[in-house]
Amino acid sequence: MNEKLFHHAFLFSGINFEKKNAALASLIVSLLGKEYALSPDFYTIESDPITIEEIRNLKARTMLTALQGAYKVFLINGIEKVTHEAAASLLKILEEPPQKTVFIATTTHVRAVSPMIRSRFSHTRFPSEAPYGASEGKPASFLENLLKLPYHKRFQEVPKLLEENTLESVLTSALFQESKKMRVDFKNTKKVEQLLRIQRQYQDPTANKKLLGEYALMIL
Repeated sequence: MNEKLFHHAFLFSGINFEKKNAALASLIVSLLGKEYALSPDFYTIESDPITIEEIRNLKARTMLTALQGAYKVFLINGIEKVTHEAAASLLKILEEPPQKTVFIATTTHVRAVSPMIRSRFSHTRFPSEAPYGASEGKPASFLENLLKLPYHKRFQEVPKLLEENTLESVLTSALFQESKKMRVDFKNTKKVEQLLRIQRQYQDPTANKKLLGEYALMIL
């Protein structure tokens, strides 16, 4: 996996569980393989609340060398359940992550996650609203139809997507589709990495969202 494209911490939020779980599983598969659930390099936290003791155990495990794969993967389900004391400890780990260590967190209540914690993650949203264009009577397969267009015509759609504030939803749909493909064909790993990178950059208020949209449509 290309380290220059890869980020060490990912946050998947929202209540569209089908898309969120598909992207989550695909990311973990790309790191640890299809049998990741049995890997000694895969560690999950999903208690309520998530205590300081659990974060200390997580930190101790991050110091170990990966036993089977190139990465150690830590999944924190319901990161909004981290206690105040545990959040401070987790923040330190995220700020100075060990090499070859990836943190993945999920939440259905992103506003309940500490802004400081949230800022350390590459954040991808999976909202429940209808696909782009559905409210206007357009087909839910808008992205599929868009990708059938020549590149120059695709790019002409980007300003419209920005104006309607739907570009992020289109990026999420693209990530979902490529993640599903990656579950059966690892050749799509690079596309998923690039889309995750674009998603992360999109959160930056200073980013040129038009260029990011054009880049996303170019790699698809």
